[in-house]
Amino acid sequence: MPEGSCVGLVGGAFGRWKRWQASRLLFGSATVFAFALPACGVFEGQRCTRMGCISGVGTTLDVPMSPEELDGMRLELCHNERCAFAEMALASPQRLECTTAIANVGTVRCESFTGATASGARVTVSYSVASRDNLRDGDTFVVRIMDPSLSVTIAEKSGTIAKYEIVHPNGEDCAGDDYCRSGTF
Repeated sequence: MPEGSCVGLVGGAFGRWKRWQASRLLFGSATVFAFALPACGVFEGQRCTRMGCISGVGTTLDVPMSPEELDGMRLELCHNERCAFAEMALASPQRLECTTAIANVGTVRCESFTGATASGARVTVSYSVASRDNLRDGDTFVVRIMDPSLSVTIAEKSGTIAKYEIVHPNGEDCAGDDYCRSGTF
């Protein structure tokens, strides 16, 4: 067999393979666009996604202690008289954290980083709820940091959220029930 004919045979087979792969890719892309774009609202002029969000509340609490001194202390968060406690633990030399839950309502998290304030630590508390329906305008919250025996309050902050901010993660133009509630105190 002449030297050039082997190259031609391999090249011809490769060309047919590329055309076959290109046709599969084109068909697959057309199928995705035919079904996905109408579901996304592209043909109705909308550019909405199905992005979600988590409803919740956040606050910060300045504490006259270092994160190292807060190790082992207790964080209490009360939402309309329902309370949850969490033990604060030093996760690393620079980070303090805790997590707990209020049964069937939501999850409480806290964290602090070393050197957050000149007089001690700034503890960030976030409370995310299982359903946005668990948050109603006028909710009251209390956050306390207490010693392990729960007899001494080290720091406390309370507040009422008169009206929650409604967050539309997909934009306000996107119709539907995709929104969450957010508040700070």
